[in-house]
Amino acid sequence: MSTHYLHGKFSSFFTFISISCIAIDVITLLGGVFSRYIFGSSPIWIDELSRYLMIGAVMLISGVVLLEGEHMRLNFIDKVSSKKIKTFIHLYQNLIITFVFGFMTYFSFTYAISIYKFTTIGLGISKSIPMFSLPVGFLGLFICSFMSLLKSISNLLHMVRCQQGLL
Repeated sequence: MSTHYLHGKFSSFFTFISISCIAIDVITLLGGVFSRYIFGSSPIWIDELSRYLMIGAVMLISGVVLLEGEHMRLNFIDKVSSKKIKTFIHLYQNLIITFVFGFMTYFSFTYAISIYKFTTIGLGISKSIPMFSLPVGFLGLFICSFMSLLKSISNLLHMVRCQQGLL
């Protein structure tokens, strides 16, 4: 299985889920506005559900944005003229962000598990349920950064082989 195939499947799955969250969010908010103007009040859970859906949509799409190269980053590296230095900087960057996203996945997962006894005010569900969007999002970022790290290692090995005259 190629990384291009995995990239496409990963991107389409998380894009679909994120767009679904935003669509449900818009429908929920429109229902709240409708009920406020028709009945004079809206259910308390609409604001809470809207917030959780928006956070979930952002966390789920962040891995796709990272894979597409559109995530927030410093682009001074692209201006470096030496291919060797650029390759090492990309490798270092990908190593660091893979470690950070792995740590954040673990930390947010343990936090989401630790608050399972507490319930939300409006929806009355366990706070762990909406909080799991964080570890899922960070896991997506970890997977994407790991794929970028593998690509950086491949580029480095290719550069070494070219310098040794093996290619």
